[in-house]
Amino acid sequence: AQYITDKGVVDSWEREFRLSPASMSKEAFSSLNVEIGVFGSGNASEALEAAGLKLRKLPKLSPEALQGLQLVVLEKNTVEPGSDQSGVLREFSRNGGRTLILEQKHSLFDNAELKLKKVQKVFPRASKHPLLAQISPQGLEFWGDDAYALNDGDCNLTHFMYQKDDGKAMTPILDGGEGTFGTGDLELCALFESQVGDGLMIACQVE
Repeated sequence: AQYITDKGVVDSWEREFRLSPASMSKEAFSSLNVEIGVFGSGNASEALEAAGLKLRKLPKLSPEALQGLQLVVLEKNTVEPGSDQSGVLREFSRNGGRTLILEQKHSLFDNAELKLKKVQKVFPRASKHPLLAQISPQGLEFWGDDAYALNDGDCNLTHFMYQKDDGKAMTPILDGGEGTFGTGDLELCALFESQVGDGLMIACQVE
Protein backbone atom coordinates (compact mmCIF):
# COMPACT_ATOMS: atom_id res chain seq x y z
CA ALA A 1 0.00 0.00 0.00
CA GLN A 2 1.11 3.59 -0.59
CA TYR A 3 0.22 6.99 0.80
CA ILE A 4 0.35 9.44 -2.10
CA THR A 5 0.04 13.23 -2.08
CA ASP A 6 0.52 15.83 -4.80
CA LYS A 7 4.23 15.56 -4.00
CA GLY A 8 4.28 11.87 -4.77
CA VAL A 9 4.63 8.78 -2.56
CA VAL A 10 5.39 9.86 1.01
CA ASP A 11 4.93 6.51 2.71
CA SER A 12 4.46 2.88 1.76
CA TRP A 13 4.19 -0.47 3.47
CA GLU A 14 3.86 -4.12 2.67
CA ARG A 15 1.86 -6.86 4.34
CA GLU A 16 1.79 -10.59 3.73
CA PHE A 17 -1.65 -12.18 3.31
CA ARG A 18 -2.52 -15.85 3.19
CA LEU A 19 -5.75 -16.87 1.47
CA SER A 20 -6.88 -20.46 1.68
CA PRO A 21 -10.15 -22.26 0.97
CA ALA A 22 -12.29 -23.50 3.83
CA SER A 23 -11.42 -27.06 2.82
CA MET A 24 -7.83 -26.48 3.92
CA SER A 25 -8.99 -25.37 7.36
CA LYS A 26 -11.18 -28.42 7.68
CA GLU A 27 -8.27 -30.64 6.64
CA ALA A 28 -6.02 -29.04 9.25
CA PHE A 29 -8.57 -29.73 12.01
CA SER A 30 -9.66 -33.14 10.78
CA SER A 31 -7.53 -34.92 13.37
CA LEU A 32 -9.23 -32.98 16.17
CA ASN A 33 -12.11 -35.39 16.44
CA VAL A 34 -13.45 -34.20 19.78
CA GLU A 35 -16.38 -32.13 20.95
CA ILE A 36 -15.32 -28.60 21.97
CA GLY A 37 -17.10 -26.72 24.72
CA VAL A 38 -17.59 -23.03 23.94
CA PHE A 39 -18.59 -20.50 26.58
CA GLY A 40 -19.65 -17.01 25.55
CA SER A 41 -21.76 -14.96 23.18
CA GLY A 42 -20.86 -16.95 20.09
CA ASN A 43 -18.35 -14.56 18.53
CA ALA A 44 -15.87 -17.41 17.94
CA SER A 45 -18.36 -20.20 17.29
CA GLU A 46 -18.94 -19.31 13.64
CA ALA A 47 -15.26 -19.64 12.76
CA LEU A 48 -14.93 -22.90 14.68
CA GLU A 49 -17.98 -24.37 13.02
CA ALA A 50 -16.72 -23.26 9.59
CA ALA A 51 -13.58 -25.29 10.29
CA GLY A 52 -15.77 -28.36 10.67
CA LEU A 53 -15.41 -28.66 14.44
CA LYS A 54 -18.12 -30.13 16.65
CA LEU A 55 -19.18 -27.65 19.33
CA ARG A 56 -21.10 -27.82 22.57
CA LYS A 57 -22.31 -24.36 23.59
CA LEU A 58 -22.08 -23.99 27.35
CA PRO A 59 -24.71 -21.94 29.24
CA LYS A 60 -22.35 -21.72 32.21
CA LEU A 61 -19.01 -23.01 33.47
CA SER A 62 -19.58 -25.78 35.98
CA PRO A 63 -18.22 -29.30 36.55
CA GLU A 64 -21.52 -30.67 35.25
CA ALA A 65 -21.43 -28.56 32.06
CA LEU A 66 -17.83 -29.64 31.34
CA GLN A 67 -18.51 -33.33 31.87
CA GLY A 68 -17.10 -35.44 29.02
CA LEU A 69 -15.20 -32.56 27.35
CA GLN A 70 -11.49 -32.48 26.61
CA LEU A 71 -11.27 -28.93 25.26
CA VAL A 72 -13.01 -25.69 26.31
CA VAL A 73 -12.87 -22.27 24.64
CA LEU A 74 -13.69 -19.09 26.56
CA GLU A 75 -14.82 -16.45 24.11
CA LYS A 76 -14.01 -12.75 24.34
CA ASN A 77 -14.77 -10.99 27.65
CA THR A 78 -16.42 -13.91 29.40
CA VAL A 79 -14.35 -13.95 32.61
CA GLU A 80 -16.46 -12.70 35.51
CA PRO A 81 -14.55 -11.21 38.48
CA GLY A 82 -15.34 -12.89 41.80
CA SER A 83 -16.88 -15.96 40.17
CA ASP A 84 -15.86 -19.59 40.59
CA GLN A 85 -14.77 -19.85 36.93
CA SER A 86 -11.08 -20.05 37.81
CA GLY A 87 -11.55 -22.93 40.23
CA VAL A 88 -13.82 -24.83 37.84
CA LEU A 89 -11.38 -24.55 34.93
CA ARG A 90 -8.30 -25.31 37.01
CA GLU A 91 -9.95 -28.50 38.24
CA PHE A 92 -10.91 -29.30 34.63
CA SER A 93 -7.25 -28.87 33.62
CA ARG A 94 -5.89 -30.84 36.55
CA ASN A 95 -7.91 -33.77 35.24
CA GLY A 96 -6.35 -33.48 31.78
CA GLY A 97 -8.59 -30.87 30.14
CA ARG A 98 -7.38 -28.16 27.77
CA THR A 99 -8.66 -24.59 28.00
CA LEU A 100 -8.21 -21.77 25.47
CA ILE A 101 -8.94 -18.32 26.90
CA LEU A 102 -9.46 -15.62 24.29
CA GLU A 103 -9.16 -11.84 24.78
CA GLN A 104 -10.38 -10.72 28.21
CA LYS A 105 -10.66 -7.58 30.35
CA HIS A 106 -10.41 -9.52 33.61
CA SER A 107 -7.83 -12.17 34.43
CA LEU A 108 -8.71 -15.74 35.26
CA PHE A 109 -5.32 -16.17 36.96
CA ASP A 110 -4.44 -15.05 40.48
CA ASN A 111 -0.76 -14.72 39.59
CA ALA A 112 -1.21 -12.94 36.22
CA GLU A 113 -2.92 -9.57 36.39
CA LEU A 114 -4.32 -8.04 33.22
CA LYS A 115 -3.10 -4.52 32.53
CA LEU A 116 -4.38 -2.00 30.02
CA LYS A 117 -1.70 -1.92 27.33
CA LYS A 118 -2.31 -1.22 23.68
CA VAL A 119 0.59 -2.29 21.51
CA GLN A 120 1.10 -2.39 17.75
CA LYS A 121 3.75 -5.09 17.86
CA VAL A 122 4.39 -8.18 19.95
CA PHE A 123 7.52 -10.30 20.03
CA PRO A 124 7.98 -14.09 19.86
CA ARG A 125 9.37 -15.29 23.18
CA ALA A 126 9.09 -18.98 22.29
CA SER A 127 9.70 -18.82 18.54
CA LYS A 128 9.76 -22.63 18.16
CA HIS A 129 6.37 -23.10 19.82
CA PRO A 130 3.81 -24.91 17.60
CA LEU A 131 1.35 -22.04 18.03
CA LEU A 132 3.74 -19.78 16.09
CA ALA A 133 4.32 -22.20 13.22
CA GLN A 134 4.19 -20.36 9.86
CA ILE A 135 3.83 -16.98 11.62
CA SER A 136 6.64 -14.55 10.84
CA PRO A 137 7.64 -11.64 13.13
CA GLN A 138 6.23 -9.32 10.43
CA GLY A 139 2.86 -10.98 10.94
CA LEU A 140 2.83 -9.81 14.56
CA GLU A 141 2.78 -6.06 13.98
CA PHE A 142 0.53 -3.27 12.64
CA TRP A 143 -2.65 -5.22 11.94
CA GLY A 144 -4.63 -2.18 10.82
CA ASP A 145 -4.25 0.27 7.96
CA ASP A 146 -3.36 3.52 9.70
CA ALA A 147 -1.26 3.68 12.83
CA TYR A 148 -0.99 7.47 13.09
CA ALA A 149 -3.73 9.42 11.32
CA LEU A 150 -6.49 8.27 13.70
CA ASN A 151 -6.54 9.45 17.33
CA ASP A 152 -6.10 5.91 18.60
CA GLY A 153 -4.85 4.32 15.40
CA ASP A 154 -6.28 1.03 14.21
CA CYS A 155 -3.17 -1.12 14.32
CA ASN A 156 -3.28 -2.38 17.91
CA LEU A 157 -2.74 -6.10 18.42
CA THR A 158 -3.79 -5.95 22.08
CA HIS A 159 -5.76 -3.80 24.49
CA PHE A 160 -4.95 -5.68 27.69
CA MET A 161 -1.88 -7.81 28.43
CA TYR A 162 -0.91 -10.15 31.25
CA GLN A 163 1.77 -9.18 33.76
CA LYS A 164 4.42 -11.90 33.66
CA ASP A 165 4.98 -13.96 36.78
CA ASP A 166 8.27 -15.39 38.05
CA GLY A 167 8.16 -18.09 35.38
CA LYS A 168 6.86 -20.83 37.65
CA ALA A 169 3.26 -20.86 36.44
CA MET A 170 3.38 -19.50 32.90
CA THR A 171 5.42 -19.99 29.76
CA PRO A 172 5.29 -16.76 27.70
CA ILE A 173 4.91 -17.30 23.95
CA LEU A 174 4.38 -13.68 22.82
CA ASP A 175 5.42 -10.71 24.90
CA GLY A 176 5.50 -6.94 24.73
CA GLY A 177 5.49 -3.88 26.92
CA GLU A 178 6.43 -0.27 27.29
CA GLY A 179 8.82 1.08 24.67
CA THR A 180 10.68 4.36 24.72
CA PHE A 181 13.66 5.76 22.88
CA GLY A 182 16.51 3.53 23.94
CA THR A 183 14.83 1.92 26.94
CA GLY A 184 11.76 -0.15 27.66
CA ASP A 185 10.73 -3.57 28.84
CA LEU A 186 8.98 -6.77 27.86
CA GLU A 187 7.28 -7.37 31.20
CA LEU A 188 3.87 -8.07 29.70
CA CYS A 189 2.58 -11.11 27.87
CA ALA A 190 0.10 -11.39 25.00
CA LEU A 191 0.07 -15.19 24.75
CA PHE A 192 1.13 -17.81 27.27
CA GLU A 193 0.51 -21.37 28.31
CA SER A 194 0.27 -22.80 31.80
CA GLN A 195 0.57 -26.45 32.76
CA VAL A 196 -2.05 -27.34 35.36
CA GLY A 197 -1.99 -30.92 36.57
CA ASP A 198 -2.35 -33.19 33.56
CA GLY A 199 -3.90 -30.44 31.45
CA LEU A 200 -3.07 -27.12 29.85
CA MET A 201 -4.43 -23.58 29.84
CA ILE A 202 -3.60 -21.18 26.98
CA ALA A 203 -4.41 -17.48 27.32
CA CYS A 204 -4.36 -15.22 24.26
CA GLN A 205 -4.86 -11.43 24.37
CA VAL A 206 -4.11 -10.87 20.69
CA GLU A 207 -7.21 -9.60 18.92
